[in-house]
Amino acid sequence: SPRSFEVLRIGWYGGSGARMVWNSGPVKIKYRNTPTLRNATRTIETKWPISSSFDIGPEWVPGLYLVASVNRQGKIENVAPFILRSNPRDSKLLLIHSTLTWAAYNSFGGHSAYSAAINKTLERSQVVSFDRPYAGSGINHLGRDAISFVQYLESTGLNIDQVADTDINNSPSIAAKYNGIIFSGHPEYMTRTEFDTVAAVRNLGVNIAFMGANSAFWQSRVEASPSGPDRRLVIYRD
Repeated sequence: SPRSFEVLRIGWYGGSGARMVWNSGPVKIKYRNTPTLRNATRTIETKWPISSSFDIGPEWVPGLYLVASVNRQGKIENVAPFILRSNPRDSKLLLIHSTLTWAAYNSFGGHSAYSAAINKTLERSQVVSFDRPYAGSGINHLGRDAISFVQYLESTGLNIDQVADTDINNSPSIAAKYNGIIFSGHPEYMTRTEFDTVAAVRNLGVNIAFMGANSAFWQSRVEASPSGPDRRLVIYRD
Protein backbone atom coordinates (compact mmCIF):
# COMPACT_ATOMS: atom_id res chain seq x y z
CA SER A 1 0.00 0.00 0.00
CA PRO A 2 1.15 3.63 -0.38
CA ARG A 3 3.56 5.13 2.11
CA SER A 4 4.48 8.72 2.82
CA PHE A 5 7.94 9.98 3.65
CA GLU A 6 8.45 12.64 6.30
CA VAL A 7 11.62 14.57 7.08
CA LEU A 8 11.84 15.27 10.81
CA ARG A 9 14.33 17.55 12.55
CA ILE A 10 15.27 16.10 15.94
CA GLY A 11 15.28 18.61 18.77
CA TRP A 12 13.02 20.00 21.46
CA TYR A 13 9.89 21.87 20.51
CA GLY A 14 7.90 22.67 23.62
CA GLY A 15 8.07 19.06 24.77
CA SER A 16 7.93 17.46 21.34
CA GLY A 17 11.11 15.69 20.27
CA ALA A 18 10.94 16.56 16.58
CA ARG A 19 9.22 18.72 14.01
CA MET A 20 8.28 17.84 10.44
CA VAL A 21 9.87 19.99 7.74
CA TRP A 22 8.76 18.06 4.63
CA ASN A 23 6.16 15.47 3.61
CA SER A 24 5.99 13.59 0.32
CA GLY A 25 2.31 12.72 0.50
CA PRO A 26 1.24 9.19 -0.55
CA VAL A 27 3.83 7.38 -2.68
CA LYS A 28 3.28 4.03 -4.35
CA ILE A 29 6.27 1.81 -3.64
CA LYS A 30 7.10 -1.75 -4.61
CA TYR A 31 8.44 -4.57 -2.48
CA ARG A 32 12.19 -4.99 -2.96
CA ASN A 33 14.08 -8.18 -2.29
CA THR A 34 16.90 -8.20 0.24
CA PRO A 35 20.17 -8.40 -1.69
CA THR A 36 22.34 -11.49 -1.54
CA LEU A 37 25.80 -11.37 0.02
CA ARG A 38 28.48 -9.48 -1.87
CA ASN A 39 31.41 -11.89 -2.36
CA ALA A 40 33.74 -12.93 0.46
CA THR A 41 33.31 -9.72 2.48
CA ARG A 42 29.71 -10.79 3.27
CA THR A 43 28.37 -7.33 2.49
CA ILE A 44 24.65 -6.60 2.24
CA GLU A 45 24.11 -3.59 -0.02
CA THR A 46 20.91 -2.39 -1.65
CA LYS A 47 20.71 -0.85 -5.10
CA TRP A 48 17.06 0.06 -5.00
CA PRO A 49 15.58 2.79 -7.22
CA ILE A 50 14.66 6.19 -5.78
CA SER A 51 11.09 6.32 -4.49
CA SER A 52 11.03 10.00 -3.51
CA SER A 53 13.37 12.95 -3.14
CA PHE A 54 13.45 16.41 -1.57
CA ASP A 55 15.51 19.59 -1.63
CA ILE A 56 17.07 21.09 1.49
CA GLY A 57 16.11 24.75 1.66
CA PRO A 58 18.04 27.66 3.17
CA GLU A 59 15.46 27.87 5.95
CA TRP A 60 16.30 24.39 7.23
CA VAL A 61 18.01 24.56 10.63
CA PRO A 62 21.27 22.57 10.91
CA GLY A 63 21.15 19.46 13.05
CA LEU A 64 20.13 15.80 13.12
CA TYR A 65 17.32 14.78 10.76
CA LEU A 66 15.39 11.58 10.15
CA VAL A 67 13.65 10.54 6.95
CA ALA A 68 10.71 8.45 8.16
CA SER A 69 8.62 5.93 6.25
CA VAL A 70 5.02 6.26 7.46
CA ASN A 71 2.17 3.84 6.74
CA ARG A 72 -1.49 4.67 6.14
CA GLN A 73 -2.24 4.42 9.86
CA GLY A 74 0.32 7.16 10.59
CA LYS A 75 2.84 4.77 12.14
CA ILE A 76 6.54 5.28 11.52
CA GLU A 77 7.93 2.02 10.12
CA ASN A 78 11.60 2.92 9.75
CA VAL A 79 13.91 5.92 9.64
CA ALA A 80 17.12 6.95 7.90
CA PRO A 81 19.30 9.64 9.52
CA PHE A 82 21.25 12.48 7.99
CA ILE A 83 23.08 15.44 9.50
CA LEU A 84 22.72 18.94 8.10
CA ARG A 85 25.97 20.65 9.01
CA SER A 86 26.22 24.25 10.16
CA ASN A 87 29.01 26.65 9.37
CA PRO A 88 32.01 25.86 11.60
CA ARG A 89 31.97 27.73 14.90
CA ASP A 90 28.33 28.73 14.89
CA SER A 91 28.76 27.32 18.39
CA LYS A 92 31.73 26.76 20.69
CA LEU A 93 30.80 23.07 21.06
CA LEU A 94 30.74 20.28 18.47
CA LEU A 95 28.74 17.06 18.70
CA ILE A 96 30.23 14.23 16.61
CA HIS A 97 27.75 11.48 15.69
CA SER A 98 29.18 7.96 15.52
CA THR A 99 27.67 6.92 12.20
CA LEU A 100 30.35 4.27 11.62
CA THR A 101 29.25 2.45 14.77
CA TRP A 102 25.58 2.62 13.70
CA ALA A 103 26.54 0.96 10.41
CA ALA A 104 28.67 -1.70 12.10
CA TYR A 105 25.80 -2.80 14.34
CA ASN A 106 23.18 -2.64 11.60
CA SER A 107 21.92 -6.19 11.01
CA PHE A 108 19.67 -5.58 8.00
CA GLY A 109 19.79 -8.59 5.70
CA GLY A 110 21.00 -10.86 8.51
CA HIS A 111 24.60 -9.65 8.62
CA SER A 112 26.42 -7.04 10.68
CA ALA A 113 30.06 -6.45 11.59
CA TYR A 114 29.50 -8.77 14.54
CA SER A 115 27.52 -11.79 13.48
CA ALA A 116 25.40 -13.40 10.80
CA ALA A 117 21.90 -14.76 10.87
CA ILE A 118 23.35 -18.18 11.78
CA ASN A 119 25.04 -16.50 14.76
CA LYS A 120 28.60 -17.42 13.89
CA THR A 121 30.97 -14.52 14.48
CA LEU A 122 33.31 -15.88 11.83
CA GLU A 123 30.53 -15.22 9.34
CA ARG A 124 30.32 -11.53 10.22
CA SER A 125 30.53 -8.90 7.50
CA GLN A 126 34.04 -7.59 6.94
CA VAL A 127 32.61 -4.70 4.94
CA VAL A 128 29.26 -3.18 5.94
CA SER A 129 27.32 -0.77 3.78
CA PHE A 130 25.42 2.41 4.56
CA ASP A 131 23.27 1.66 1.50
CA ARG A 132 20.60 -0.31 3.36
CA PRO A 133 17.85 0.29 5.91
CA TYR A 134 18.67 0.28 9.62
CA ALA A 135 17.68 -2.76 11.67
CA GLY A 136 18.47 -4.44 14.98
CA SER A 137 21.21 -2.87 17.08
CA GLY A 138 21.92 -0.35 14.32
CA ILE A 139 18.59 1.41 14.81
CA ASN A 140 18.87 0.97 18.59
CA HIS A 141 22.20 2.81 18.69
CA LEU A 142 20.75 5.65 16.66
CA GLY A 143 17.89 6.05 19.13
CA ARG A 144 19.97 5.69 22.28
CA ASP A 145 23.13 7.59 21.38
CA ALA A 146 21.90 10.25 18.96
CA ILE A 147 18.18 11.01 19.03
CA SER A 148 17.72 11.07 22.80
CA PHE A 149 20.96 12.99 23.40
CA VAL A 150 20.16 15.70 20.84
CA GLN A 151 16.68 16.08 22.33
CA TYR A 152 18.23 16.48 25.78
CA LEU A 153 20.78 19.05 24.62
CA GLU A 154 18.16 21.18 22.88
CA SER A 155 15.83 20.94 25.88
CA THR A 156 18.55 22.66 27.95
CA GLY A 157 18.89 25.46 25.41
CA LEU A 158 22.53 24.57 24.75
CA ASN A 159 23.74 25.65 21.32
CA ILE A 160 25.90 22.97 19.69
CA ASP A 161 27.01 22.22 16.13
CA GLN A 162 26.64 18.68 14.78
CA VAL A 163 28.69 16.63 12.30
CA ALA A 164 29.29 12.97 11.46
CA ASP A 165 32.46 11.09 12.29
CA THR A 166 33.06 10.79 8.53
CA ASP A 167 33.18 14.60 8.37
CA ILE A 168 36.07 14.57 10.85
CA ASN A 169 37.77 11.86 8.80
CA ASN A 170 37.51 13.95 5.63
CA SER A 171 38.13 17.39 7.16
CA PRO A 172 40.12 17.00 10.39
CA SER A 173 40.54 20.77 10.79
CA ILE A 174 36.85 21.07 11.73
CA ALA A 175 37.52 19.75 15.23
CA ALA A 176 40.18 22.37 15.99
CA LYS A 177 37.70 25.21 15.50
CA TYR A 178 35.83 24.44 18.75
CA ASN A 179 36.46 24.80 22.47
CA GLY A 180 35.01 21.34 23.10
CA ILE A 181 33.97 18.25 21.18
CA ILE A 182 31.43 15.69 22.39
CA PHE A 183 30.86 12.07 21.38
CA SER A 184 27.29 11.24 22.31
CA GLY A 185 27.87 7.58 23.07
CA HIS A 186 29.72 4.45 21.98
CA PRO A 187 32.02 5.80 19.24
CA GLU A 188 33.44 2.29 18.95
CA TYR A 189 34.60 2.55 15.33
CA MET A 190 37.07 5.23 14.26
CA THR A 191 39.31 5.69 11.28
CA ARG A 192 42.97 6.31 11.95
CA THR A 193 42.55 9.90 10.79
CA GLU A 194 39.68 10.51 13.19
CA PHE A 195 41.58 8.98 16.11
CA ASP A 196 44.70 11.03 15.38
CA THR A 197 42.57 14.15 15.03
CA VAL A 198 41.00 13.66 18.46
CA ALA A 199 44.45 13.24 20.01
CA ALA A 200 45.80 16.29 18.17
CA VAL A 201 43.02 18.67 19.22
CA ARG A 202 43.35 17.40 22.79
CA ASN A 203 47.00 18.48 22.66
CA LEU A 204 45.85 21.89 21.41
CA GLY A 205 43.68 22.31 24.50
CA VAL A 206 40.30 21.35 23.08
CA ASN A 207 38.10 19.72 25.73
CA ILE A 208 36.70 16.27 24.90
CA ALA A 209 33.67 14.52 26.38
CA PHE A 210 32.76 10.86 25.80
CA MET A 211 29.18 10.13 26.89
CA GLY A 212 29.60 6.37 26.52
CA ALA A 213 32.16 3.64 27.00
CA ASN A 214 34.11 1.47 24.53
CA SER A 215 35.44 4.43 22.54
CA ALA A 216 37.85 3.97 19.62
CA PHE A 217 37.95 0.19 20.01
CA TRP A 218 38.09 -0.76 16.31
CA GLN A 219 40.38 0.90 13.79
CA SER A 220 38.54 0.95 10.47
CA ARG A 221 38.40 2.77 7.18
CA VAL A 222 35.71 3.97 4.80
CA GLU A 223 35.34 3.32 1.10
CA ALA A 224 33.01 4.45 -1.66
CA SER A 225 30.07 2.48 -3.00
CA PRO A 226 28.31 3.03 -6.35
CA SER A 227 26.05 5.57 -4.61
CA GLY A 228 28.89 7.84 -3.46
CA PRO A 229 31.93 8.30 -1.19
CA ASP A 230 32.18 6.97 2.37
CA ARG A 231 29.35 4.45 1.97
CA ARG A 232 31.18 1.35 3.19
CA LEU A 233 32.87 0.61 6.53
CA VAL A 234 35.82 -1.78 6.24
CA ILE A 235 37.08 -3.81 9.20
CA TYR A 236 38.88 -7.10 8.46
CA ARG A 237 40.56 -7.85 11.78
CA ASP A 238 38.70 -10.09 14.27
